[in-house]
Amino acid sequence: MSAAGRPTLRVSTTASGPTTVLHLAGDLDLATAGQLRGELRDLLDSGTVRRLVLDLAGLEFMDVTGLNVIVDAHDVLARDRAVLALRSPRPMVLRMLKLLALDEVVQVEG
Repeated sequence: MSAAGRPTLRVSTTASGPTTVLHLAGDLDLATAGQLRGELRDLLDSGTVRRLVLDLAGLEFMDVTGLNVIVDAHDVLARDRAVLALRSPRPMVLRMLKLLALDEVVQVEG
């Protein structure tokens, strides 16, 4: 949460060869999904990402809006024959992925 009591999302990026990792921390929900969509759009518009990993270890909360952002990113990457993977989802997020069978569509690491 920000000092004003609004959810915050912090995103940092690292790249190594064809793999780009977005490290997410905070809340990914209705209030912050647009921020991540913008970051992903900027990144994916370059056309150079072959494998994108969303590191979810720092996420404290994610709602269905956040899941929609992940599905949209997967679809864009799949059209470009690139791969999306999710790293270190917390149990709550992993449970949501399994309920929606997204863990069968998107790679889940550790």
